[in-house]
Amino acid sequence: MRLPAARDLLASPKALAILSGVLVWLAVPPHGALPIGFVMWTPLLIALRGRSWREALALGWMSGFVTNVLGWAWLPGVLKTFGDLPFPACVLLASMIWAYSAGRTAVACALVSIATRPGAGLGGAFCLALVATETFFPLLFPWTAGLVLHGVPAFTQVADLGGAPLVGVPLAAVSALVAELVLAGSERRPLRRATLAWTVAIPVASLVYGWVRAPQIERWMQQAPAARIGMVQGNIPHTGARIGRSLEIHRAETAALAKRGEPLDLVVWPETALTSAIRADGLASSLRDMVIPSRDGASDLTMPVLTGALLARGDAVTNSAVLFNPDGRVLGIYDKVNPLLIGERVPFDAWLPQLHQWIPNAGHISPGTSVEPLVFGVHRISVLICYEDVLASFTNRVVSEGDPDLLVSLTNDAWFGWSSAAETHLALAKLRAVEHRRYLVHATNSGASAVVDPLGRTADETSLFTREARAVSVRWMHARTIYERVGDLPGWCAGAILVALACVSLRVQRRGPPSLCRSDTPGRDCSRSRCDEIRSTRSARARHARPLRQPRVRDSAHEDLRITSSR
Repeated sequence: MRLPAARDLLASPKALAILSGVLVWLAVPPHGALPIGFVMWTPLLIALRGRSWREALALGWMSGFVTNVLGWAWLPGVLKTFGDLPFPACVLLASMIWAYSAGRTAVACALVSIATRPGAGLGGAFCLALVATETFFPLLFPWTAGLVLHGVPAFTQVADLGGAPLVGVPLAAVSALVAELVLAGSERRPLRRATLAWTVAIPVASLVYGWVRAPQIERWMQQAPAARIGMVQGNIPHTGARIGRSLEIHRAETAALAKRGEPLDLVVWPETALTSAIRADGLASSLRDMVIPSRDGASDLTMPVLTGALLARGDAVTNSAVLFNPDGRVLGIYDKVNPLLIGERVPFDAWLPQLHQWIPNAGHISPGTSVEPLVFGVHRISVLICYEDVLASFTNRVVSEGDPDLLVSLTNDAWFGWSSAAETHLALAKLRAVEHRRYLVHATNSGASAVVDPLGRTADETSLFTREARAVSVRWMHARTIYERVGDLPGWCAGAILVALACVSLRVQRRGPPSLCRSDTPGRDCSRSRCDEIRSTRSARARHARPLRQPRVRDSAHEDLRITSSR
């Protein structure tokens, strides 16, 4: 079968960009088509060839917008639940979020165009731009391309070197390799050996590191002290649930765990299991009076409990985690530092108080200030609430400052309904366990709850919208990874290299296109495709060049002759 010509492939760059956006959507959860993930950027890289930075910006935005619309199709419904706004207004607000989120892909493509010389390969610059933009471009729901590989531990182990952005680099490398194969075949030229070498080396190196690193982590896990933890998923409705009913369900499930006869070191209840705000200054007495006793006045709690709660301090309310003993003695409190935008706080409400009237269901949660871990005997537990476990830089700060033995994530994903958001949330949280080589207990109200080990493997995963209680095994792990030390350094390095490449590219472009090579020049290798490209560049410049206006010079002899003839 004859390959299409390059001009046919580039005839519709918009279609290629849209196709790439669809492929990214198919590669991430819930579809999780892993083979597609390795070619999901190939159409976009082909479309970017020979484009200016403005054209690349538009193509990248188009691709990112398609991905966000398809992947976050649940967003208008969530905004309707949170904001109680007319549905058209929710669609408009969701469109604004989709458009902004697409800016990350747009910026990456523009950087690739600026940092790449005409005729050079785009894959290397795209890998650098991917790492830089995933590190620094802020998103409402941060996600990285490593999400595609969350179920392949052999690829995800590099996260302990430089974080989640490094996990997706093999995907970009293979996409660049396939793009090079397509373009080389269509242009009837040989493959670039350098492109072939690095695009194969990156995924192979990632796999080799995973194969070597995994047995080391397995040995550390076997040597670490073990613990048994109860995990309760109460499936409490996100609206209209009374604290009494919520406590009754969580106490009953905890008692069922205790009746199985297996000793538990700790029981974890999810975010906002205590659905009504409790005064922080009387927390211990409230726990003894309201949380610990059951209906007949006896206590169902025989082990320490870590639960999500709303705590009131004056006029401020915090989304908190409370660790307490069966006798009601409080062992520690963590206040959520990053309240969710719109869901828990309204942006710019200090300047526009009327925003709370427009979004009546939005929360009024005050942020916490400390990331200190909760002390549990001789161990330390760091708590992440809601979407804090998808914030890589924040989690790195929590672990670096607190040096915990266990990570616990308390969340309530009931707001997202039967969408893919809960599954995506868990997939993103897996990388936190790999980055810091700790166990992560992901306890949710409505699913999916699970335990993630330091290799990123899940166990005891629950279903959506079910009432369940699980006894899970964890290990008190104490490790110090490279990512904890360097943080976002890979992103800074990728950005610096892109800047250097951009400077070189701009300098070369100012000098103009290189001269055509001559096949009869000794020692000169003539590439027909390169010569054709230079000729087309020169022809395009000649067509678009404005002709110079020549000054009018008076010919006195011609004027005298014309005057004599007229006479």
